[in-house]
Amino acid sequence: MNLKHAIATRARVLATLSLLGLLTPLLSQAYPGQEGAIPWLLDLTTHWQWIYLTGLILFGLLAALGDRRWLVLLLAFPLPWVTPAPAAMPATGPGALLSVMSANLHLDNAEAQPLRALLARERPDVVVLLELSPDYARQLEGLEAYPYRELAPDYGPFGIGLLSQLPLNGVRVVHDQDGVARIEANLDHAGQTVRLIAFHPMPPIEPRFHAQRNAMLE
Repeated sequence: MNLKHAIATRARVLATLSLLGLLTPLLSQAYPGQEGAIPWLLDLTTHWQWIYLTGLILFGLLAALGDRRWLVLLLAFPLPWVTPAPAAMPATGPGALLSVMSANLHLDNAEAQPLRALLARERPDVVVLLELSPDYARQLEGLEAYPYRELAPDYGPFGIGLLSQLPLNGVRVVHDQDGVARIEANLDHAGQTVRLIAFHPMPPIEPRFHAQRNAMLE
């Protein structure tokens, strides 16, 4: 077996695996149900689309050294643009806009000044704070621009907070079966009530957390 044939043979295998990787979002959507190891594993493999695309191009071209018919795999090039979740709909009409900012503070971060500067510059109506520690929460006490707030700090990664320039009502902190907090509130905005749920789900490190996250998003 000459070197060219050996490279082409191995490239065919890697090109095929790259194609399967590009198809995992479709497979994940088509698989019935959200519980169990298979939908969890399918979901995990969907996150590397640009790596799969690079592999498809590289190994597809190398595979074509032995047989040009392998170039047909390059027809899958547009898949990463076809399979992602749809973008949020843009605001339309003359109604008042509501701006919401979500900020992951990172648990070990103890410096609140960058956040203060960001809020002063962007001036969002509502701010959701993730990984909010008690030490960080104490540094937010002087934020006069956000008089309405609900903070549930924690020394673990699931501390959470809600800051608002607009009145809040019906605010409550809810803990799930694993003790992870979320904040639910109603927001008065332009004469309408907006329902707001702020949460930081468990990462999908096992099938149970994967199903639990999807259920919460639903």
